[in-house]
Amino acid sequence: MTEARIANFRGVLPSDNHLYPTESWNAQYEVSGVKIHDWRISIIHLEDGRWATNGFAWNIAAGVDCHGDPCVFPTREKAIRASAADLIARARYRMSLEPGMTYYASPEQGALVRDWARRVVERETRGRKRQMDLFGGVAA
Repeated sequence: MTEARIANFRGVLPSDNHLYPTESWNAQYEVSGVKIHDWRISIIHLEDGRWATNGFAWNIAAGVDCHGDPCVFPTREKAIRASAADLIARARYRMSLEPGMTYYASPEQGALVRDWARRVVERETRGRKRQMDLFGGVAA
């Protein structure tokens, strides 16, 4: 039995069993006051037309991430929503940590990130031009 080929929409194969995002949004670049660098939403357009929120080849092949949550979706919109939901859940977890702990996020930081993630979902799923199209990217 042969496994389905895993590649992004341009035919790029995984590097070290990982595909890099084809689209991503980073709160640190869009919202003043966000201090933690890894507040990002990212998705991968796969060669077969599906969309993934996790770049590990084995997760894409299985369709679920390391927590058992779906990570491959039929549409870009569903992938963006799932990635944003994961980011919001991560923000809530980080706000529950004690101040001074690694990855702690203050309630203010969490609120900024949560509101930003909701704006990205609205902006990217409501028929507006996609971010990559605005900057001359290749339309999927």
